Amino acid sequence: MDGRSHHFEETMEKDRIKETRLNELGLNVLRFPDEDVFRNINNVLRTIETYVEGFERMDLRAFDYVNTPLNPLSRRWDDTPLNPL
Repeated sequence: MDGRSHHFEETMEKDRIKETRLNELGLNVLRFPDEDVFRNINNVLRTIETYVEGFERMDLRAFDYVNTPLNPLSRRWDDTPLNPL
């Protein structure tokens, strides 16, 4: 959950470093603005559910994500085993 502090350059850099390391380990980070969590929790839960269902099917085409070199979602689904959370 990203609050107001996540708009500061220092916090954004720390988040980037943490997220990069998690991606290197094969983990994905789902980010939600705190306002969405507090005011629109049903959509947040639906997004998480969509991700989990796609992950289990090994088909995340329906899931909207940022395509970056370290993001495990950007990799092709091949014979590489995935490590579920």
